[in-house]
Amino acid sequence: MTTWRERIAEARARGSFSPEDWRVWRSPFTCLIGEAAAVVGWGKIDRLKRLAFPESDDLLTSAQKPIYAAMVANDFAAVDSLLDRIEDGVLQIKREATT
Repeated sequence: MTTWRERIAEARARGSFSPEDWRVWRSPFTCLIGEAAAVVGWGKIDRLKRLAFPESDDLLTSAQKPIYAAMVANDFAAVDSLLDRIEDGVLQIKREATT
């Protein structure tokens, strides 16, 4: 399975996100947050969203709205930045689990 980091790099090279990227983004299990939740466990998805998107009060759409906006604009740097925030949240959850 292609990771989101790889998808972003391929989209950057193409100049846009593909229909397959959009299909994968629409699924809660394969979107950027879903990919990360599979690593830390689905029971930690709310914690992950709070860490990655602390400015949002809406956990349901906190990640999807900015990711959608960046993808529509083909703003690859913004999607990379959002993925960085999500991955930072994953690392924080892993650190918390070991202390």
